Parts: sequence; structure tokens; C-alpha cells
Amino acid sequence: YGNRIISKADFYKLMDCLCRNDEEAKDLILKKVPDRVHTILPGMIILEEIFRVSGATEMYVSNSGAREGYLCRMLKE
Repeated sequence: YGNRIISKADFYKLMDCLCRNDEEAKDLILKKVPDRVHTILPGMIILEEIFRVSGATEMYVSNSGAREGYLCRMLKE
């Protein structure tokens, strides 16, 4: 699981990087996931709230997206 778990501390470092208008971070996002550029910060705000409310210290990042997870769940039923 090594590279698929993000600690709360690393999450906040990343969020800080993105929120302070870091050009390198913006360029990396535009290069790797250009279709997510408008949703990444709102998504991170939601994740920040999940960290706060749940008291979690890390999060697991799945290789699959929410739609794939939903589809797998529906196929099992």
C-alpha cells in the first residue's frame, strides 16, 4: 500500500502548496490531470473536512474512481 496511503501531514503539505499559488504545483496538475484543474481544490477542501470530522490520520487512495467502485458494487449484488 506504500504509495497509496497519504498521511494527514502530507495532505496538508500538498494543500498548502496548491493554496499558496505555487506555479510548479499548478504546472504539474495541468500536465498530469488537466481535466481536474477546476475540481481539485474543492475536492481537497472536502477531504480536509473528512479528516477533521473523522479524526483520521491517513487516507487510502484507490486506483479506481468512485464510478468504478459503484459499478463493482452493483455487479456483486
